[in-house]
Amino acid sequence: YRQSLEYVADFPTGRYNLGNYYSKLNDMAKAEENYREAIAIDNLFFPAKTNLALIYYRQGKTDQAAGLFNDLVINHPDVTEGYYYLALLYGEQQKYTDAITLLETAIGKSAANSRIYYNLGLLYQMTGNNARCESTLVKGLALYPGNFDILYALFAFHMKLNDKAKAAPYIEQLKTWFPNDRQVQDMYTQFNRSAGS
Repeated sequence: YRQSLEYVADFPTGRYNLGNYYSKLNDMAKAEENYREAIAIDNLFFPAKTNLALIYYRQGKTDQAAGLFNDLVINHPDVTEGYYYLALLYGEQQKYTDAITLLETAIGKSAANSRIYYNLGLLYQMTGNNARCESTLVKGLALYPGNFDILYALFAFHMKLNDKAKAAPYIEQLKTWFPNDRQVQDMYTQFNRSAGS
């Protein structure tokens, strides 16, 4: 398989696939090398930039990761991964306003995913904007019904506000969607106990 990938290594996709191959083998040095080669062949080949940035991100090389994520935002504005991962990086650095702006932009893209709604909702909550937190999570749930993380975030949000009436539908949905999940069963039991007291 590796030899067949090496056969097309003159093309950015070939190098990219080699990078993925080495990444799965947990050989990050060779994965990084092949992603860098793919970018050298075609500087507009954004999948290699994304994966290389993720390697840097996981290694704690935040400046290099941020540089590549910024490159994605500037040169590939329709690719939501750049906004999303740069926002996560900014969130970890407590640059919440910048992170929120990036995720708000990402939501406007056609390829938005459930994690964008989830993380944006949490950022709104962390910055004290409860109304926007709830509306963002509700929109995310409407687009991704049964999403565990969003359902849990909505349940936890209302429980934190001590609004059991609003939390109840979300624990019920969690129980319906994930009936065999031990964490959900425990939360459901605990909620009904506290609701009865």
